[in-house]
Order: sequence, then C-alpha cells, then structure tokens
Amino acid sequence: MKTTRIVIAGGGFAGLYAAMHFDKRLARRADVEVTLISRENFILFTPMLHEVAAGDLFPGDIINPLRRILCHVKVVEADVCTVDLTGRIVGCRGGIAERELNFEFDHLLLTLGSETNFFNMDGVRDWSVTMKSMSDAALLRNRMVALLEEASLEKEEARRKELLTFVTAGGGFAGVEVICAETHGETASAAPAVQLELSALPPSCAPECIPA
Repeated sequence: MKTTRIVIAGGGFAGLYAAMHFDKRLARRADVEVTLISRENFILFTPMLHEVAAGDLFPGDIINPLRRILCHVKVVEADVCTVDLTGRIVGCRGGIAERELNFEFDHLLLTLGSETNFFNMDGVRDWSVTMKSMSDAALLRNRMVALLEEASLEKEEARRKELLTFVTAGGGFAGVEVICAETHGETASAAPAVQLELSALPPSCAPECIPA
C-alpha cells in the first residue's frame, strides 16, 4: 500500500491550523503520513507577546506544545533550509548538533511566515529589538528592568533622562500595544519613582535609536 506523504513546512498559525485539519481528517489513516516541520516545538500566541515583555503574563501563558495539540501528525523541530521541487525533498537542520534531515513529500504546504520589515530605516535593524519570538520579549523585558534600575540610582538629570528614553519604531498595532504594555505593565510599575518617556514613530519617520 502506497503511503501519501504530506509535509507542512512552518509551525505558525497557518501551519498549525492546516495540521489540525489533517489531524482530524487524514493523519489517522494508515496510507497517509503528515509531518509538521517547525522551528519551535510549540505554538506562540504572538498577539499577546508584548504582555510577556511588560511582565503582565508568564511565557507559559501564551505557548502551547504542538504535540499536545496534534495526536496523529508527526512533529519535527527543525529549520527548513532547502526545498527541492524536482526531487520532492525538504532539507532541514535540527537537533543540538544541527544534523541534516531530509523529508520526502507528495504534497507540500509552505507556511514559513515572514521576516520583520525595517523599511530601510538606518540603524533600526542593527540597534532595535524586534517583537517576533519569546526570546525577543524576554530580552526587551530584561533590558527595560536593567535600565529602570540604573535610572533609579542615577543622580544626574540628563543621564537619567537618557536611560528612560525608549523609542518604538512603528506606530501600528504592534507598536502601540508594546508602548501601552510598557507604560502600564508590571515592568514599569516595579519602579514607581521612574517616569518612562516613550515615543511611537510611524515607519515614515526617522527613528531615535537607543542601543538595546
């Protein structure tokens, strides 16, 4: 009996929902093999990522292991490197040793997501903290806490103001949510004597970049 191999490359919202559909309809069949390849072994609810950065939520509140959701779909934690459409093979690297992994497919679904668009603004790519992953949120929160603590010890007004100036490049949904979370979240309230100064800038404006 020939096995139909379905590979889903990408474990974000699109990839997960496709995998959930196959998990209910096809993956339990003996003649169908469904594989989900994801950079992480969990799904991250990115719309609430800023609340982790603000200290309002714990990381575990917005992640869910993929294997807990998918009962019949094979989950592989790896980075997709190449796609050979002629040979019908997806090349990946996974594991601590970054071993090479190849997955043959009859049907391929690409749901690899996107990368942050910096709109060609000088310095932003080099100095800014993005808000795409759990490590980004942790980095931003730890950096903010360190700066707030430093500012609480600083006596010189000019230096204190410099430490408390945060610039958000991008005034869309994500930018506004990050600013609101930072100014009213647990991270800011932990230092009540500190006055945060935050600026939301649309992509068309030249940003003020603070090393972070």
